[in-house]
Amino acid sequence: MSSGLRIGYIGGQAGRVNERAIDSEWVGALGEYAELVPIPPLKLMKWAGGDPSRDPAGFLAKAEAKGQALAELCTQYGVSTLYANLTPLIPYLMLARGRAEVPLNLFFLAHSVGSEWWMKQWLAMAPLLREGDTLLCATDTAKEALQALSPAYAGAFRAPLCIRTEPAKPLRTEANRVKQLLCMGRLEDVKNVHVLLEVFHAVRAAYRDVHLSVAGEYTGRTPEQIAAYRSLLEEKVEAYGLQDSVTFTGPVSGEAKDALFRSADVLLNFSTDPGETFGYNLIEAKAWGLPVLCTAWDGFRELVTDGRDAVLVGVDWSGPCPQIDPAEASAKLLGLLQDELRLAAMRVEALAGIGRYAPAQVMPRLAARLAEREAALRDGRAAGPGPQGAPAGGPATGAAVFQRPLADSPALYTPAVRSGVFASQTPLSLLASRSETPYEAWMPLCRPYIAHFATTAAGAELTTGKV
Repeated sequence: MSSGLRIGYIGGQAGRVNERAIDSEWVGALGEYAELVPIPPLKLMKWAGGDPSRDPAGFLAKAEAKGQALAELCTQYGVSTLYANLTPLIPYLMLARGRAEVPLNLFFLAHSVGSEWWMKQWLAMAPLLREGDTLLCATDTAKEALQALSPAYAGAFRAPLCIRTEPAKPLRTEANRVKQLLCMGRLEDVKNVHVLLEVFHAVRAAYRDVHLSVAGEYTGRTPEQIAAYRSLLEEKVEAYGLQDSVTFTGPVSGEAKDALFRSADVLLNFSTDPGETFGYNLIEAKAWGLPVLCTAWDGFRELVTDGRDAVLVGVDWSGPCPQIDPAEASAKLLGLLQDELRLAAMRVEALAGIGRYAPAQVMPRLAARLAEREAALRDGRAAGPGPQGAPAGGPATGAAVFQRPLADSPALYTPAVRSGVFASQTPLSLLASRSETPYEAWMPLCRPYIAHFATTAAGAELTTGKV
């Protein structure tokens, strides 16, 4: 079903299992509607001169030459649209493109907004965005967060991620068997796996025939943080006596992952990750007809409906950090496990909702958008800066804006940004700064931009918009 659209993309695999799962689905689906041209990642890294984030100022000084080399690379592969799926390179591709006025449109996903690293990236990229670029936001909450940073993101394209998995009928035929709970994703403090263990312990006091599988890799800002969180979870398992009822599988993919979904009765996701946007495992759960118990956080409440295919646990962010009430979560999980008729009805609802995430529902709109932007680029209508916030005076002005404090760029940044923690930073200094702020310190800093991520259970029930 190729539309004649030709898109370059960076080959290879993402480092994390969850990112690989999303990227493989996305690239595979996009390839049904456009001709994809793989560019070896080593070729891009050689173009960049290694990791440009180690010396952003040095890259900026060479940006015009890098732009000329980028133009040659695009000519070599015959592309004028690039799916920038190697996210650390995006701002540097933009910098080089702008300095040498390369006729190239970029297409990329808003995988995250509220994490420290990503928020700095979005603030740095705001002056570099072009009208011909396509930034895909999978949820309304993610787009709202981007617009809380800069009006340059008002034109972000809204469409959900998609999944090619055909709806599957899991084997859940024994009403009295041990119920299987599944937690799938990264293991980190922002994912609240420690709270999940507390909830599971409380539920087992009233419902013994239940088992929890926790699948995913440990992640974090530093090796020390990762080791500390692993120790915390191990201590909780021992303290609660859960050694025989909780299994940590490690990262899973392929048939091993399918087997976990196939045997599960409920998917659990207690994330209050500021970097959360979509919750890809929630649509994976739909494909397996799997009911969900999750936090009313960010895009989750756009993907599932409380009381139909999911039960939402409220998130209170009246203090420095978002909080989940373990008692509320325990009561709701126990109620699900004790009501087989309700679980059966939720399975039907989950399977019924998977259709909106099929490539046939998502990709035609996206391909049309990319084709329209590429046609405008060929006609010379979208080769320059975007209309909302990007510099209008050519490469020299663009470089000047990139080295100007955010507080001094009212057309580019919102009042909250220009008076906030980043006000004295420049886009260049943001790229050069390290992102190692502990969770407890970061959450109050990012709250002015993503406070809308948190919703109480009552508020979540009022959500009507669906991705």
